[in-house]
Amino acid sequence: MSTFTVPLIQYLADKPTKSTSEQHVDLQFNLDGSMVFFLDRRGKQVLSYELTIPYDVSTIDHATEKKLNLYNDTWRSNDASAFKFELTGLKLFIIDKTINQIAEYWLTTAYDLHTAYRKD
Repeated sequence: MSTFTVPLIQYLADKPTKSTSEQHVDLQFNLDGSMVFFLDRRGKQVLSYELTIPYDVSTIDHATEKKLNLYNDTWRSNDASAFKFELTGLKLFIIDKTINQIAEYWLTTAYDLHTAYRKD
């Protein structure tokens, strides 16, 4: 038997996130599951939240919300479709399928969107 069963996956899919995002298109967790990241296509941003229970999106702490605006002076993303952190959480890659580009953001603090910046 698999570690993840269909009823468990359905249960997790039905958990409300209560996020301020209008259109989630991707999500990632940090290594220990204490943070969740959503890609909000409509809002053109990446959102992060701390979780009070690791990997449980129903325990999002909205007071810890951080945002990375993807439509800014260094990159004009209109249709971001996926994102991925590298293993240490110090680099973030975001794909925009309309402009056919991958943006690289560096983070001075691992997984902290407020420390993200782009190099020209």
